[in-house]
Amino acid sequence: MTEVLVFGIAISIGMSTMPLVKTDVGYAHISSVLQALLFFLVMISSMTAMGLYQRRYQDDLRDLFFRVGLSFAAGMLVLGALFYAVPSIFPGGKALGTAAVIAFVGIVVARTSFAQVADKNLLRRRILILGAGESALTIEKMRRRSDNQGFVIVGYVPVPGEHN
Repeated sequence: MTEVLVFGIAISIGMSTMPLVKTDVGYAHISSVLQALLFFLVMISSMTAMGLYQRRYQDDLRDLFFRVGLSFAAGMLVLGALFYAVPSIFPGGKALGTAAVIAFVGIVVARTSFAQVADKNLLRRRILILGAGESALTIEKMRRRSDNQGFVIVGYVPVPGEHN
C-alpha cells in the first residue's frame, strides 16, 4: 500500500512538469491517466520480476538498491519501447525522469524505514511442532542455521507415547 502511495506521489509530481495540452474535448487528462497507469503497471511488474515482492526477500541494503535499481532500469527500457511504439502517449522525458527518480527514492526510503521499524518475527510464519522427541531436537538444531529465516517456532506439543 505504501508503494502505491509512493508511485502516486511520484507520478503526480512528474505529470505536474508537463504542460496541459488543449484538445477539442478539453484538456488531455485521459492521456495523463493512461500514462500514469502505464508507468505504475510497468514499474510494479518489473519490481515483481526482480523478486521484490517475494515472501523470503532479505532486507540487505545493497541487495535492495541493486534490485530496485535493476527493476527501474528494466521498467524504463520497457516504457521506452512502449513510448517508441506509440509516441502519442509519451509524457515527455522530464515528466518520466522526475517520476522515476522520485519513485526510486520513495521506494528505497519506504522499504528501509519499514525494515528498521518492523518486528521481523511478526512477518515470519509461526510454527507449532507436533512432537517433542528426537525429530523435534533436529528441528531445534536447524534453528541455529540460516535455513529458518522464514519462520519462528512457537512451541512443541508432545505426542502421547513418544520417546523423549
